[in-house]
Amino acid sequence: MNDGGAGGRGGRRRGNPVNAVLYGRPGGSPRPVYAYNLHTLIDLPSPAHPPATATSEWLAAALRQAILRGELKGGQPLPQDEVAARYGVSKIPAREALLQLKAEGLVRFYPNRGAVVAELSADEVNEIYAIRIALETLALRQALPTLTRADFVRLEGLIAIMDDERDPLKWSELNWEFHAALYQPCSMPRLLAHIRALHVNVQRYLVIHLADPEYHAEAQRQHRAILRACQRGDGQAAVDQLADHLAQAAEKMTRLLRAAGAARPSPRPPSRKAKEG
Repeated sequence: MNDGGAGGRGGRRRGNPVNAVLYGRPGGSPRPVYAYNLHTLIDLPSPAHPPATATSEWLAAALRQAILRGELKGGQPLPQDEVAARYGVSKIPAREALLQLKAEGLVRFYPNRGAVVAELSADEVNEIYAIRIALETLALRQALPTLTRADFVRLEGLIAIMDDERDPLKWSELNWEFHAALYQPCSMPRLLAHIRALHVNVQRYLVIHLADPEYHAEAQRQHRAILRACQRGDGQAAVDQLADHLAQAAEKMTRLLRAAGAARPSPRPPSRKAKEG
């Protein structure tokens, strides 16, 4: 994957530099670092015209997109029958898609209510970031000895693309690609899967932050500081920079939630009296 920097020859297509950096690999097949690529997440066909072979994965990606963009709000019900009808699929893939989003923390199930878009309180966001700091610094420590020059070229290319990206959701996915590229050489797939799930869980709130140009610029400065420490071989500085980067994101995100009045308790299941009625 050493085409991600200046040239970007392998797999590059005009007007689509993202895939060139993230997926192009001279002499080899593409190797994405997460389960769904930017085309799947961002450029989905209209729900009224699903692909000929609609699957639970496609539907999960469509719902995930709607949640991350704020089109489906926290606390909004997601009745299985309505989801299936809206996206033109049967009930089985609809159920599977909702369960997949439950595993990612984007959907919750309640007795007698079914699926609901999950909401996060400020305290929950703090907890998620505390876990992320522990797991991601571990992943970086394990990955550092095996990061190569090609990895650094790819990371620099990602930062360059992020400098020019103005779509918040696309930027947040590139942000994940940057972090995943740092950690992937640790060769600990279960650890990376946990990190990815936590990232997705808070991604919709990160998208809101990205409307602030100052946040965008500061995040990029921090990305460069992490990368430079890795290139110097200064593992402790790299880990410290990463921990500070995540801690500052947590602080900004919780402040935003409180200011917006979004730090509300999760919807309560129906009372026993309601169930009996």
